[in-house]
Amino acid sequence: KVTFVSDRNGDGDIFMMNSDGQLTLLLTVDGDQGEDRNPEFTPDGKTVLFLSNREDNTFQLYAVDLATMVVTRLTDNIRDIDSVAVSALNHRLVLNFAAHADAIDPRALIERLVNAAQRLHR
Repeated sequence: KVTFVSDRNGDGDIFMMNSDGQLTLLLTVDGDQGEDRNPEFTPDGKTVLFLSNREDNTFQLYAVDLATMVVTRLTDNIRDIDSVAVSALNHRLVLNFAAHADAIDPRALIERLVNAAQRLHR
């Protein structure tokens, strides 16, 4: 399977298709409320992580469960998340945050990421 972003529905949405280009499936629907981008499969292939500003103007980490198509917000940060990467080798999740002079308290950030990881593994 392959994931990609397209604005064919008016804003950036996440789609999935077979590697041969057949059976395109829309994974994210937000009623033109935001932009979805940077899709990444989890190592088990059951979830697609992505970034979106669908609930506010800040890009947050979301997950869509491919079995149920339920979308869950995983982070609640005051700054944009610029990118997400998943390591299949050691099951690590890497988030790249926008750099700002008034950066987030590192302890609060760690707590948010632990909470996000726990929600992802439920």
